[in-house]
Amino acid sequence: MSSLKERSVALHAAAADAGFAAMVSNAARALVHRFRANGLRELDDRLLDDIGLCRSDLEKALSEGHAFTDPTPALTRAVRARAWRRLSGRSV
Repeated sequence: MSSLKERSVALHAAAADAGFAAMVSNAARALVHRFRANGLRELDDRLLDDIGLCRSDLEKALSEGHAFTDPTPALTRAVRARAWRRLSGRSV
């Protein structure tokens, strides 16, 4: 039978492993999202407008943070803000 201390150490090690795995998974997801968002640069301004973005939104999202920063939350906020302005009758 293992002692309480041994079980506690094993649980902490498992939690650390899970935390590291989550960190690696999040970094990989951010890289994939950054790669895909970078592909949006190939679209012309009309197509970007069709999905609710402008080139400056895209450039701002991609320039913020570092390589492991996911740009999709910034892009989502930009799309929602532009949609809100359009629905409220304000100029884009």
